[in-house]
Amino acid sequence: MAFKHVFHPTDLSSEDHGAFVHAVKLAHAVGGSLTLFHVEEEDERSDHFPHVRDLIQHWKTSPHGELNVKKVKHAEDSPVLAIAEYVERHGTDLIVLSSHQKHGLARFVEGEVAQPVARMTHELTLFVPVSYPGFVNSRSGEVVLRQILVPVDTTPPPARVVELLPKLLMQLGLKECVITFLHVGEHLAPVEAPGFNGWRTDFRVKQGPVVETILKTAHELQAGLIVMATEGRHGFLDALRGSTTEQVLRRAECPVLAVPVGE
Repeated sequence: MAFKHVFHPTDLSSEDHGAFVHAVKLAHAVGGSLTLFHVEEEDERSDHFPHVRDLIQHWKTSPHGELNVKKVKHAEDSPVLAIAEYVERHGTDLIVLSSHQKHGLARFVEGEVAQPVARMTHELTLFVPVSYPGFVNSRSGEVVLRQILVPVDTTPPPARVVELLPKLLMQLGLKECVITFLHVGEHLAPVEAPGFNGWRTDFRVKQGPVVETILKTAHELQAGLIVMATEGRHGFLDALRGSTTEQVLRRAECPVLAVPVGE
């Protein structure tokens, strides 16, 4: 499986609940491991971590094995530095973060990116917007994901997205889903997706401003997930800042999975 260990930095606020639910679902689906990570700021009196077991019991579903949960609190002036150092030291398969926040861990995207974060190369990150429900029902644990949009271009190449996306769909237990590959610009040859047997694929070419066209297409399709490759050779978040991917995730009405590529 692609996402056996899930890492979820949280500010313990109610706004983080959607990302927390997605992190639990992804780890629980394969009986993997989940790390909840909170950076305590000076004089902070933080609430307790959310209760993973209570959520799973409420869903009344069974994973493939026992879910291993680790909860870590860390005192550090810079949340970004703390997250970067922890991931570098312990590793992870997938980071799940809240987006569209104006405080807390939204600095991970919206603020200046510290140099140590450049070490976080090749880490997949799922951004879950706080203003929209996402594709996991928090009450039942059901995954509702019928349309996935994958913007593609020659740079960065989509090969890693094509490789990883079927593993995500299998992990979530999705049997029926439409994956739409979108190229904005001149004609581009359709993407070869041999691993998508059993899922319907579509390929579209459109003209117009890149970010607006991606967002408009996602809205028209009522996409539940946008998957984007982003250059990661200089550090994932360093590449993300100011990129097409970052501009999309700031305005997307659904979760965005950012897939770093490059060396």
